[in-house]
Amino acid sequence: MTNFKNYSYLIIIGCIIIFCSCLRDEPVPIPKPFGYMRVDLPQKQYYWLDTIYPFKFKYPVYAELVPYNGKSKEEDAKYWFNLSIPSFNAYLYFTYKEIKNDLPDLREDSRTFVIKHIPKSSNIQDIEISVPEHNVYGILYDIQGSEVASPIQFFITDSSKHYLRVALYFNNIPNNDSLKPIIDFLKIDIDTLINSLTWE
Repeated sequence: MTNFKNYSYLIIIGCIIIFCSCLRDEPVPIPKPFGYMRVDLPQKQYYWLDTIYPFKFKYPVYAELVPYNGKSKEEDAKYWFNLSIPSFNAYLYFTYKEIKNDLPDLREDSRTFVIKHIPKSSNIQDIEISVPEHNVYGILYDIQGSEVASPIQFFITDSSKHYLRVALYFNNIPNNDSLKPIIDFLKIDIDTLINSLTWE
């Protein structure tokens, strides 16, 4: 009888311990915020692009010149090329045209390409480009918005003979919030390109 009583107490105490442990305040699991991989940015160093093109400028050493291999029949297509930036999965697309009394049309073409991004953009800043010592003038479009396909586009010209249009694209689904450090990093290269460019 005493053994049965002892076992009863043990069972009751065990049940109380189990019950009390179930009542204990457990921390509610909170999901961690979505994060992005860290990107190691390379040191700034530049080469001179000084080849067959009717212009030259400084471009970063981590970029590769990729000649245009499309099927355009335009005479100036021989001066088209891309600067590939493999470490960022990005491209700068260059389109050159010789001005033939059509500068207003070329400027409007640039604006039309930018306008196509309006549905995805939150803001578009027009930044005037003026480097009079090199006879370089134009407009840089800073196209903001997380789903914008081309966050930076610009054109530069000497207003009489040369016209160069450039657009930055990434080879992935646009998410410019996560790409912002890279975009800001490449803006420095674009600024260097513009300020070092001279016409041949």
